[in-house]
Amino acid sequence: MAYIAEVTGSRAARVDEDYAATPAEADAAAAFGIAPGSPVLLIHARQYAADGKLIEYAETTTAAGRWYSRTYTITGN
Repeated sequence: MAYIAEVTGSRAARVDEDYAATPAEADAAAAFGIAPGSPVLLIHARQYAADGKLIEYAETTTAAGRWYSRTYTITGN
């Protein structure tokens, strides 16, 4: 978040994250060394500035049996 603030000049005021357990598509399966269709966790994350402007979008995929962890420390806006 600090890097995004430095590069864009805007701090995140809101973060929206969506999670879905889905079957792995061919490219994700190949990257994880798993069979296509195996379960994966798909995450879409969006950071917005106080004015509602989207300042960051990230998509993450994690294979079943592996943890995905995030820790946030948020101070002031």
